[in-house]
Amino acid sequence: MKARLLISAAILVSLAACANVPRVKNDPARVARFEAAAGAPVSTFQFNSLNGFYAWDPISDHQVVTYVTPKRAYLLELPPCPDLQYAPAISITSRMEQVSTNFDSVIPLGNLGGVPCQIRSIRPLNLDMLKDAEEHRGDVEVRARPAAPSATGGKSA
Repeated sequence: MKARLLISAAILVSLAACANVPRVKNDPARVARFEAAAGAPVSTFQFNSLNGFYAWDPISDHQVVTYVTPKRAYLLELPPCPDLQYAPAISITSRMEQVSTNFDSVIPLGNLGGVPCQIRSIRPLNLDMLKDAEEHRGDVEVRARPAAPSATGGKSA
């Protein structure tokens, strides 16, 4: 009986340890390939709310690739976002099917609390330049951007 309990405990500890392994470790060569395939920065991009996002791929602790469709993707640059590489999923804020720099955020979901990481830069990707773009994709949840605080500090006049 004690042996079964110890084995069960060991399995649970092993699974918990696996949950904290990053999806992707920082690979400078891989990051460089994505950066080379990225175009000039744009301020926004559109997506279809019926389909949401196709997939996502964290390539560093401050960069994530979001696939709007299998053939359309963007490199999002964020401030350092340490939860990003450990998250099993992400959420992206938006307004009216549009994601914007300096207004919207990537929110890593999972065990670590979901701290928003503001999008600093959006760069369209040329996926034809990326041979390994099919690896390490995950699902994206779409969230409405919270309303901006009013100029009166939330108090009515």
